[in-house]
Amino acid sequence: KATQDPEFAWGIVGSGVADADLAIRAQHSAPTAALGAAGLASASRNIEVATARISELVHSLRAYSRPETELEEHVDVHVTIDDTLHLLSHRLRDVEVVREFGVLPEITARPSQLGQVWTNIIVNALDALGGPGQIEITTSAPDEHTVRVVIADNGPGIPPDVLPRIFEPRFSTKKGTVRYGLGLGMGISRRIVEEHGGTLTAQSEPGCTEMTVTLPVAGPTKEEE
Repeated sequence: KATQDPEFAWGIVGSGVADADLAIRAQHSAPTAALGAAGLASASRNIEVATARISELVHSLRAYSRPETELEEHVDVHVTIDDTLHLLSHRLRDVEVVREFGVLPEITARPSQLGQVWTNIIVNALDALGGPGQIEITTSAPDEHTVRVVIADNGPGIPPDVLPRIFEPRFSTKKGTVRYGLGLGMGISRRIVEEHGGTLTAQSEPGCTEMTVTLPVAGPTKEEE
């Protein structure tokens, strides 16, 4: 059974354990590595507890690939964003986060899956920055039926030949070097957004990469569900 604590999974993703395969490897690694992956690097915790929590993580991440396992509800988008920023606070210490929040209606959505989308986008932005920088999150309601979230970073940008491919599963260079989007769920994020009836698009140039999410206020249609 998947964990009922999606925040734990978001936090572990933000820590760098971004998919089930990596979590499984961590589960069988040295005790200190397992403890670090689970966020339990404390002398008062033992390896049995760490292993149990990583096992829970594996189930959580697998549950994320099955959107139907979470029920839709009325969601405050700003709360899901703020929760994600809180969970990633350990990685945001050297980054200026600018919130430009507009007035939004509640939407019909699956909150933990929105959290996964924000986590994946922000973690990719942090990796692109590679250190101090700025992430700006802007929200708006273009009309009464739609909300929009734009997450931008001032990193080096995504090369034009790479940009069209960042939503491909397991995208890598010919040499296998990890590239933007690999393992951090950009393809999964787009799928989640589309299953909510929305869109996820990217644009980038040196000094600015923007990920734009649009979501319908009413939630997905029957066909999209």
